[in-house]
Amino acid sequence: PYTFTFDGDRVAARVDCNSCNGRFTVVGDTLTIAGGLACTRALCPTSAFEAPLLRVAAGASTVRVSGDTMTLTSDRGLIRLTR
Repeated sequence: PYTFTFDGDRVAARVDCNSCNGRFTVVGDTLTIAGGLACTRALCPTSAFEAPLLRVAAGASTVRVSGDTMTLTSDRGLIRLTR
């Protein structure tokens, strides 16, 4: 499972068997995870999916919330999170 939790200015993520955390800001419709996420480095069975996901999550993304879905979009890709 992949999960993201936003609380205050902190973001925590569970990316397969690794845990990640970092800081984020929101200005207008731009969410920025500055410096990317710091993650544990366990070798997970689906580790091939982790690097692309973390690359998309790092940096600035346009954020859109519609109902229970939050979408982060940038030139690096798209992440769709559902509550």
